[in-house]
Amino acid sequence: MNNEETLTALVNWCAGRSERPELPATWDDSWTLRVVEEAARLERVEHARRGIPDEVTEATLQDVGIWTCHCERTRGTHGIADQHLGWFKLHASGKLCRLGRLQFAIETYSWDDVPGLVQGDTVLGMHIPAEAPLDIEECKQSIAAAFPFFDTFFPELPPAKAIVCSSWMLGDWVPDAAGVGGSLDRFQQLFHLLPGGNSPGSACYFVFGYREVDLATAPRDTRLRRNLLELIEAGKPVNSGRCYLLREEVL
Repeated sequence: MNNEETLTALVNWCAGRSERPELPATWDDSWTLRVVEEAARLERVEHARRGIPDEVTEATLQDVGIWTCHCERTRGTHGIADQHLGWFKLHASGKLCRLGRLQFAIETYSWDDVPGLVQGDTVLGMHIPAEAPLDIEECKQSIAAAFPFFDTFFPELPPAKAIVCSSWMLGDWVPDAAGVGGSLDRFQQLFHLLPGGNSPGSACYFVFGYREVDLATAPRDTRLRRNLLELIEAGKPVNSGRCYLLREEVL
């Protein structure tokens, strides 16, 4: 397929109508941005159908600008890297909504270690946009708003039983590396924590912008960056983590 045909096929994939096609050799980040723009259009349509307030839709779609800026900063191109297409498929479904500082999406529970939950239960997957400081009071407000919001605008679905999240920010190394008592430490304290796998690439991607960094030249201009690099240099695990909050703990 040429680029135009691939664009159409990817939009159909985002809408859940087809399999994901292979990208042609001529594909670049600007074409991925065009797919993302179509995914954003689908999100607008679905949000409008559900009566979701415009301000929520606009806040949710700030992701397009966030990832475009990330692409320009890390790749030097105008567009979005194709590795993020899966994320924008979630946007196209209309099930992702940003409520203040945090984003939430209707998801199906797939872990096996949260008390009171079984696989297949409806949960709210929590996501953390990267462009702003992690204000803890704003995070609390987002968490408090999540269950009532999805109960209201997704009434055909079973009420979500918990908020869940998997992120490098929840790794057990993070509080010491970023500063005990700091925003990342206080963010972790909002939840019940569960272990995750070793994922230095994920941490580096969000801390530096790249999954693989040159230890000799990577910037050490923040405490978190310095300590993350020192952990990698020492061969110590840089794990991600998981967290949850049950519905009855929030409402």
